[in-house]
Amino acid sequence: MTKKVNFSKINLLSVILAVVMFIIVISCGGGGGGGGIIPPIGGGGGSGGSGGSGGGSTDISFNNQGYLIIETKSNSLDTSSLSFNFQASNPNILSNENNNINRNTLNNIREFRCGFKVSNKDNLNNNILYSSSAPNPNDTRSFIVYDSATNNTVTVNAKCVYVNSNPKYAIWVDTNNTDNYDEESLFNANQGNIISHFNNDYNTLTANVGALNFYVDVLITEKVDSAPSPNVIGYFWGSQDSQRVNVHPYTFSLNYGTYNEFNVTLAHEFVHLLEYNKTTIGNHSAWIAEGLATYGEELCGYSGNVRINSIKSFFEYPDTTSLVTNNPDFSNYGKSFLFIKQLDQRFTNAWANMITSSLNGINLIENINGTEDFQITVDKFNIAVLIDTDDNDPTYDFIGLNLNSSTFNNGIYRYNGWNNTRLNNMGAANPMTKYSAYYLYKSSAFNGNILVNSIQLLFSDFVDNSVAGWSIKYDDFDGNSNVRFILLYK
Repeated sequence: MTKKVNFSKINLLSVILAVVMFIIVISCGGGGGGGGIIPPIGGGGGSGGSGGSGGGSTDISFNNQGYLIIETKSNSLDTSSLSFNFQASNPNILSNENNNINRNTLNNIREFRCGFKVSNKDNLNNNILYSSSAPNPNDTRSFIVYDSATNNTVTVNAKCVYVNSNPKYAIWVDTNNTDNYDEESLFNANQGNIISHFNNDYNTLTANVGALNFYVDVLITEKVDSAPSPNVIGYFWGSQDSQRVNVHPYTFSLNYGTYNEFNVTLAHEFVHLLEYNKTTIGNHSAWIAEGLATYGEELCGYSGNVRINSIKSFFEYPDTTSLVTNNPDFSNYGKSFLFIKQLDQRFTNAWANMITSSLNGINLIENINGTEDFQITVDKFNIAVLIDTDDNDPTYDFIGLNLNSSTFNNGIYRYNGWNNTRLNNMGAANPMTKYSAYYLYKSSAFNGNILVNSIQLLFSDFVDNSVAGWSIKYDDFDGNSNVRFILLYK
């Protein structure tokens, strides 16, 4: 007896099995142990997407040169935990590399800093501490000053030596001439320079935020830092006195031709005062506040050695110079300056809008940059400080600077070599700090792929996938919330 075959049932079963296999492939696909859906770029420094995300390409090929940037996000990174395997076909790109991991020594750089302390407004210090009426020349007054050398507050007896009515400010000098400096004599010798510059600086810095309705007090005193060789050369502290800035007389000795470090420091501290008095919250977080103040120096036309040296310091240690920090050191001043400068180039009135904003931290940055995620903003910054295109591109050219010139020790530090080893063996600090970056340079052709911890990187086009001849791609390592790789090549 012949048995009949039910083809309709067989076809239905085949369809069901095909659908099941398709679902299995999709859920497991992408290679390298990640999810099957490509998340949006950025995601607030969150999950990101590649290294198994199902998108992007494993193949990397370039004929000239390339960089691999390793970025941290909101946490530090154990660099011994990342093991690299650069798998190359022909030619053998791992040969003929100069793998000297010694960084430049920053000789003859003196690390000055601002003694600024972030101050929030409350009922006690929300208002001007004393009258908004003008003092008179030769008036005397006692000021409380924080001495960074002793970490104590001291009382400074001061005399008013100059009053300016438009814009409103008064200059006071420490009258204790038994110290190392005669502040009144130094003021008299520099009076014309001080007044002409600060009149211009005050008007420049308040042009888009509005003048202040009180007299700003400028106190010149070595009590800012009474050490024989001071490191702190000025400060503003709103909780101590919301209308006074303090400048060390040592700054008169650092001359830059038509101006000196006194002019630069006064402009810097004035920005802190302006920020405090123009917002409802007081000062912003330290990394933002110092960037605003240091960029304010440039808005006034200044380019002193202190700021240049802080950029050099950042460039030597990009892997330990965090962008987001409550305790900025010398290298952070340089990094924060460049970060705010780039924002002000990219977004109209960014600096002025930040000065007056009552938002803070990453929320403030994302408000300034509109729809752009903070991590993308950081990515663009880390790329820009490397390539600095010198073509007036507001994103990738730090206009008026040449970061790869000898002025800045020929650019940010990069390790010359793509080696099959752990990241710390390629010179990266352990740990890398949060929101920092490290640069691996390949000076010749490459044709292959990259594995990290045996996971194959899958590179997708960066939002700006071509800049000044560089192709740019990115990968969020295996969906890791704290590491991003950015690839640039020609």
